[in-house]
Amino acid sequence: MIGGVVAIGFFVFLIYSNIKPPSADLGGGKKQITLRVWGVDSSSAFSEISENFEKLKQTQGVDVDYRQFREETFEDELLSALAANIGPDVIMVKNRSLVRLQNKLSPLGPAQLKLTEIRRLFPTVVEQDFVDSTNGLVYALPLYLDTLAFLYDRDVFDKSQVLNFPETWERLSQDVTKLRELAPNGQLSRSAIALGGTNRTVINGADTILLLMLQRGARFPEGTIQADAVSNSVLDFYLQFSNPSSPFYSWNETFGSSFDAFVAHKTAIIPIYYSQLVKLLQKDPFLRYQVAPMAQLNPQSPINYADYWGLAVVRQSSQVNLAWEYVRYATMQPANASVYATRTSRPPALKSLLEADLADPIKGIFARQALTARSWPGPNDFYVRQIISNNIAAFLRGELTQATALQAIEYQVRQVAQQR
Repeated sequence: MIGGVVAIGFFVFLIYSNIKPPSADLGGGKKQITLRVWGVDSSSAFSEISENFEKLKQTQGVDVDYRQFREETFEDELLSALAANIGPDVIMVKNRSLVRLQNKLSPLGPAQLKLTEIRRLFPTVVEQDFVDSTNGLVYALPLYLDTLAFLYDRDVFDKSQVLNFPETWERLSQDVTKLRELAPNGQLSRSAIALGGTNRTVINGADTILLLMLQRGARFPEGTIQADAVSNSVLDFYLQFSNPSSPFYSWNETFGSSFDAFVAHKTAIIPIYYSQLVKLLQKDPFLRYQVAPMAQLNPQSPINYADYWGLAVVRQSSQVNLAWEYVRYATMQPANASVYATRTSRPPALKSLLEADLADPIKGIFARQALTARSWPGPNDFYVRQIISNNIAAFLRGELTQATALQAIEYQVRQVAQQR
């Protein structure tokens, strides 16, 4: 009797927690296996892939149960569920968030998935982000691969007689004085480039800072940011665009969202990902815009910034092999990867699909950048962006010096990295 009460209570808990039991009796001795997948995308991103996987595994009675979470709370909710032993089988994992999650995942060994296969299928950054270089263990596979580029206003460039988008950061800085507009009182009436502010106004500002660190050879030991000479030079370069005393002054927080400012022709250049570009153009489909590759320190050895999510298998899962079958099915088969890319308006990660995009004037830029994209082993992408933005805000308000802001960033990112 006691066992019956416990069983009833357990299933009531599952119902109210929106969690299905791993298996259920379908009658006739046949069991239904529930594969639980958690992520930050809408269910439509996975619906077709999951339905086809269920058909493939029909004889096993597999049911894929997808649950969506908010990106900013996903990791914390996941860790809480794992601590209570009620976590999922498969999760979405950010390419810069593996540091905190690695010991919670069940990787594939070299005998199950060879490194040569990873290199054949995906750009180099995937190996750097998701494969342990010491033992060849594969912790996740990418759903897509986006990179940071520049979007610029063709009308402003034409009126300012800037014929081509600059390849280097040095040339870009020099063009600021041509592209911006100053009112008679010296106030900015049009920004040349949306850089120098917080993430509240400069969307992708923190990512641009991290890109500049990678381009200048910064090191990120154990997923932390160091307050060293390299990082200080990057912050100095970035903040010059919001310094009214700088000859390259081009931004302040009164412009509001950089995306809105661009649509309103109040700024000429913004950093943007392909997935964001699709949404931005919905605001004004008649914009005369051009996409340009990200600026480089050395165009002969480009370093671009990767941003993407992958799928991984949770160590606690009672059906690790089936979970990895789903991950490989969703990410390694071109037909399924193409479905995901189309449903989410994101660039693919598979080289075979990237190659098909090369001839496209816009997609081709992002496809080529994917091949030279790099990343860093961050502890939690959402928190790191917030930490960088918050300390830049404190600097702009005069509460911190540049040096103390950088020291605060180092300390706070380290604190996040240690929460495993």
